[in-house]
Amino acid sequence: MTHLLFAKQCGFLGQVIDEGAASYAQYELSKKDNYPAWSTIMFLEYGYYHSTYDDSAIYADPEAEFIASTVASRDSLQRHYQYGIRFVTFLMKEYGPDIMVKICENANANTLKNGNEQTYLLVDIIKKSTSDAVFTEFAEWLPQGWQDFGKEYTEYMRQFGLQ
Repeated sequence: MTHLLFAKQCGFLGQVIDEGAASYAQYELSKKDNYPAWSTIMFLEYGYYHSTYDDSAIYADPEAEFIASTVASRDSLQRHYQYGIRFVTFLMKEYGPDIMVKICENANANTLKNGNEQTYLLVDIIKKSTSDAVFTEFAEWLPQGWQDFGKEYTEYMRQFGLQ
């Protein structure tokens, strides 16, 4: 449903934002309606859980990894999902729930369309919607912020039998 809403309201925001927003929404809606979000576990680095994604690419150059993950073909690492849920979680936690609306409005104002050539424009739209340092802020947030998200998730999921 998130994919359809984004396509209707925002056009195409690239695989990272598209999949990240859908994954984040799935978890948040599951909490709201009190049902388990089992698929979120594949993204975690917390306790017993380890994703297949190496966050070191984000620490090395978060903007370049955003671009690489946005234009990457779908692969076994699912970079667009892995980077996406981390980045969208960061945006929501640090910039608030209206940040995706702001990104959509700026994307619509720039007639962002599907295609890899639009990735650099998308980076500019995200910066305009947040700050010029948003990708650096993300890399700084990631170690503790993502750990905190993992803890929040596992605490919620314990009621459904997650260890």
